[in-house]
Amino acid sequence: MKSTAMIVALIISSSAMMSGCVTALVAGGVAATAAGVANVAGDRRTFGSQFDDEMIESVALTEIENIDTIGYSKSHIGATSIDGYLLVHGQTPSQLIKEGIPKTCLKIKGVKSVHNAVTVEENIGLSQRSNDTWITSKVKSKLLGASNISSNRFKVVTENGVVYLMGLVTRDEGNRAAQIAADTDGVVKVVKLYQYINDNKTINQEVQKTDADSSAKVNVPAADVLTSDTIEVSDL
Repeated sequence: MKSTAMIVALIISSSAMMSGCVTALVAGGVAATAAGVANVAGDRRTFGSQFDDEMIESVALTEIENIDTIGYSKSHIGATSIDGYLLVHGQTPSQLIKEGIPKTCLKIKGVKSVHNAVTVEENIGLSQRSNDTWITSKVKSKLLGASNISSNRFKVVTENGVVYLMGLVTRDEGNRAAQIAADTDGVVKVVKLYQYINDNKTINQEVQKTDADSSAKVNVPAADVLTSDTIEVSDL
């Protein structure tokens, strides 16, 4: 009798545990799905487009390495894609890599345009990389706290004090985000690499941060004015 009672108790206990696991799995799946939907709604890309962009970034780095394997091993290069518009940034000692990036990356399936921001020089130091990471965090935080703007619609990349903004945005959203970035301490320049929705045109805009106490200014040709920052506009 006691054995039978123990067996029944174990069955009931096991059933309860299994039920709890299933409930947890279902709840987790629903939460993950909800988060994914919210993310898509935020940055205006579909799940498929987000996946394609991740693949483009991965393939781009592999193909760039194949241009000059030895040179790549001494380089610090990153790739960021939004809806097939690819930004390649960083430093390399290889002129071959610098010159080969556009042609190489344009062969990758799904890539529509390439902005080559790689410079031929020694890699920036750990201190500057840490500062770049800090700048990116500050810009993202300010975008998150801004009214009437969704931070999920932007990708923020900082390289040696230069902030690159990417995303599918309206012109108003893009301009306001650029101004927020330009007003962030430590930013030397802001480059806007946007796809304007309902515009079908991607542009490259540079915003020069005007800080009277800063010696790290970037000279740009005469251009339009956005509050205290100059804008240089050119097609990709």
